[in-house]
Amino acid sequence: MSNTQLSRLAELTASLDSTFESYAKTQMVLLSEMFILYSFYHKKSLTQKDICDEWALPKQTVHTICKNLIAQSFVQMQDNPSDKRAKLLSLTDTGENYAKSIIAPLLEVENNTAQSFGIERLEKLIQEFAELEQIFKTKMSETINEPQ
Repeated sequence: MSNTQLSRLAELTASLDSTFESYAKTQMVLLSEMFILYSFYHKKSLTQKDICDEWALPKQTVHTICKNLIAQSFVQMQDNPSDKRAKLLSLTDTGENYAKSIIAPLLEVENNTAQSFGIERLEKLIQEFAELEQIFKTKMSETINEPQ
């Protein structure tokens, strides 16, 4: 893959993010908040670290958004039996309704897009992209860690 191809792929992923961000704005939430709600919508309980890892979001961003969601009574915090240092977060009933109002229409668009593109084609694209991402991370890590 030439530099131009990888740059084009980066442009396309940036455009996809921009499309998600446009939707988030129509829902009057930040893109990062929408991603966090997306995680809560699909998983019953998470730690802030889980969210950071899933979306590659900064810890401070996740902390601030979760703190705001807790203050709005959309998210609740419980002790984590497997790790006393990390609290488990989950949606309250009010939070589930709030997340559903934002995420359900998005999922409908995603499902319609997947159907139009083709489920098998999309699965293949995801597999190929995941492999490319791992190769890129490895090569970048080698470059970063090379003595100058």
